Amino acid sequence: MAHIIPPMKAVYTEEEAFAILFPDERSRQGYREELARMEKAGAPTPTVATLRKIASVLDVCIADLIHEP
Repeated sequence: MAHIIPPMKAVYTEEEAFAILFPDERSRQGYREELARMEKAGAPTPTVATLRKIASVLDVCIADLIHEP
């Protein structure tokens, strides 16, 4: 099955990004299972350096990553 690649944007909403990263039910289920595993294992809090890298790639500020909307 071919995936349709959406047009490039500077910033995507959380819903748009999720749909791009996990386009089908199998990938969404895998994400949910991995997230549950990480939460159960007590995944470590990311460092500021890691947050800077993620924010840079997403073209957002660090505050956008760590504060609930």
